[in-house]
Amino acid sequence: MEDFTITIAAGASRGSGSFTLTVTDDNVAEGSERLTVSGSSGTGIFLAVREAEVVINDNDIAPTAVVLSVDANGDGEGAPTAVGEGSGTEAVKVTAAFPEGSLAVSDDTVVSVSVSGDGGAGQAEEDDFTAVDDFDVTIAAGQTSGSATFSLAVAEDEVAE
Repeated sequence: MEDFTITIAAGASRGSGSFTLTVTDDNVAEGSERLTVSGSSGTGIFLAVREAEVVINDNDIAPTAVVLSVDANGDGEGAPTAVGEGSGTEAVKVTAAFPEGSLAVSDDTVVSVSVSGDGGAGQAEEDDFTAVDDFDVTIAAGQTSGSATFSLAVAEDEVAE
């Protein structure tokens, strides 16, 4: 936006000017934004100039949920979500996504992920796989999904589960 001048005529207590503000409908849920109008006094006498503010209300609705999916076989299809006992170490991709039809948001969304299991047949989970540390999946600003991969070390045991 170009700077412009507002002149207060001799003997007057105020002056005014105008500008055109074109607001872009961007389909990104970002909350309200603020535009500050400020100025400074010109030549002659020093005047204190108070700032004014314009609020731009966002018309986009932010997602209210994140859906997690896993791809345990690396084919990018998200299925099957199973690995074989004794298969060694498998790379498991976790994707966090806003529900279908949701808009992107203007800030990164960080989803904390925990991995746990029931072990099956009364076995403790650590007998079937090595514990996985918690990790984060980040949905970057302007995106609707993000992913991270963890290593799943699957153990072989002699218990029919």
